[in-house]
Amino acid sequence: METVKSKIPVYNSQQSKTTGVLKEVQPCDYSKEQNQKKGMDLMPLKDPVFTFGANNPAACIALKDSNQSPMNRYRRETELKNKNKFLENVKSELSLKVAEMQKDMTDMKKLCDGLEKENEKLKKFQESCLLILEAKNWDPDKLNADLELFIQMAKEEKESLQNAQTRWKQIEEERTRFLEEQQSFDREMEELLAALNQEVDFLNSS
Repeated sequence: METVKSKIPVYNSQQSKTTGVLKEVQPCDYSKEQNQKKGMDLMPLKDPVFTFGANNPAACIALKDSNQSPMNRYRRETELKNKNKFLENVKSELSLKVAEMQKDMTDMKKLCDGLEKENEKLKKFQESCLLILEAKNWDPDKLNADLELFIQMAKEEKESLQNAQTRWKQIEEERTRFLEEQQSFDREMEELLAALNQEVDFLNSS
């Protein structure tokens, strides 16, 4: 009886199962291989420089910004509007202060111009006085001493006049009181004379 060899592949200890499987699957149809190649040609090529969001911080930030809630964006816009309004108010106040400062500067400039004109007039008057003193051959120092003496005398005369006016006022007050007392005395005299006349008339009638 002849032994029949089995068609089941037998692997030895030195061959791997993977190699046996590959040998078993190796024979294939040519048409299938062509279809597989066409399918591979139709697949899109992968961009070698493509980076995922986890490796791209800018993409993560853009994603976070796009995911912000409308409430946060509205709050942000409100804060910006309030800040803009505050800055506009500050700008208006600064404009008013600048206008006031410009007006004050204009007034001060006018005042300085007026003072400069007055100073020029005083200088001219001083020069005229010096020319007169030189023409009269008068000593300015002596005139200054005489002027101080005159001022002192005028001051004393003023004090004397004030004292005289005070005394005169007192005399006027005393005169007024005397007139009032005289009028009161005259009334009393008239009353006494009237009473005396009545007594005389009474005696004559009796």
